[in-house]
Amino acid sequence: MTKLFKHAALVALVAGLSQVACADEATVRKGFSEKFPKAQVKSVTKVPEVDLYEVVVGTDVYYVDGTLKYLVEGNLIDLKTEENITAERVRALKETPIAWNDLPLDLAFKKVKGKGERKIAVFSDPDCPYCKRLENNIKDLENVTIYTFLFPLTDIHPQAKEKSKNVWCAADRQKAWDELMLKGVQPARKDCDHPVDKILAFTQKNNINSTPTMVMASGKRVNGAYPKEAIEEMLSEK
Repeated sequence: MTKLFKHAALVALVAGLSQVACADEATVRKGFSEKFPKAQVKSVTKVPEVDLYEVVVGTDVYYVDGTLKYLVEGNLIDLKTEENITAERVRALKETPIAWNDLPLDLAFKKVKGKGERKIAVFSDPDCPYCKRLENNIKDLENVTIYTFLFPLTDIHPQAKEKSKNVWCAADRQKAWDELMLKGVQPARKDCDHPVDKILAFTQKNNINSTPTMVMASGKRVNGAYPKEAIEEMLSEK
């Protein structure tokens, strides 16, 4: 079970809500939220042709039946088309566009190459190996402005927040970042006011939960260390 659905809570859900009659999406959402008040339910949608409701919490997808008697955690697969409905839904949630003007660019440091007419924002973890791969892929981009948001995933990289803080507090943030990600040179330890906590709040609000995550000026959002050629293509999209 995930962190949201502990065994005891699931037992309580089955035992306590099995008699609740849920006739529509609004009622399912209300019953679900009453049982899990800390869960930030993004949406509840009826699954076509079956008595199941999709419940989206962040970028996680769960299913409950119409009476809230059962909860399903796992992949829903269409046996006729062999489509993994859940996996596709999760992918779409993780790549929901973000309007460029909604990005808190004052919380990022930027690198301007050439005229800098093209724009890209990168949410990156200093201890993420895929982030380091991406930095190698984008270092030769031309005519681009790259905004870097320090996004340490402390659950898996406990030292990443300290490194992020040291990069931000460096006299030349971009130089400290490039030397860390491309050469493995650790930034000097420094203390200053930094935006890491504000960035973490933004990522949580916008369901950004993996690194690297890129946002193009078009609003397109993608996850992963894409090769330079693919990034060039995305930068040209309207």
